[in-house]
Amino acid sequence: MIPDAVTAVIAAVMTRHPAASPEVLARLVVAELRTLGWHITPKPHPPVHQTAA
Repeated sequence: MIPDAVTAVIAAVMTRHPAASPEVLARLVVAELRTLGWHITPKPHPPVHQTAA
């Protein structure tokens, strides 16, 4: 679930940058949240092991 405050930031960024790609929007949203005092920390993911085919 996304908190209402984050939903509002996402909507505002999407309105200001309607032609931006999802990747750019994600970066802009994170930047905006950081300016508002949020701390964004990625969840750790286990390494992906590729096997030979």
